[in-house]
Formats: sequence, C-alpha cells, structure tokens
Amino acid sequence: MPFEDAFNTHNLSLLRNAATLVYGSTWFPDNWRSWSAVAADSAQSDRDREIA
Repeated sequence: MPFEDAFNTHNLSLLRNAATLVYGSTWFPDNWRSWSAVAADSAQSDRDREIA
C-alpha cells in the first residue's frame, strides 16, 4: 500500500504510548505468526521489528 510506511510509523507511536493491548482470540494466532517472523528477520526495518 502506498501509505504503509506512514501507517506503520503512526502505529508504532500508538503502541509506544499504549498501556494495554487487547487482541481477539481468532485474530491473535495469525498475527502472532506474522509478526514473530518479522521480529526474527534482520532484513526488516528497525521500526517494523519494534512493532513486532
């Protein structure tokens, strides 16, 4: 998506300021697999690995 970079930067700001995150039980497992892969991939940006 053309706005993905700005969107992820904005989301990182929100995550840094959040006290609590609430995930749905059906959404969490897929999201966990996706972001775990990003966190383990040194080729990903520092921002995306921090989000992960």
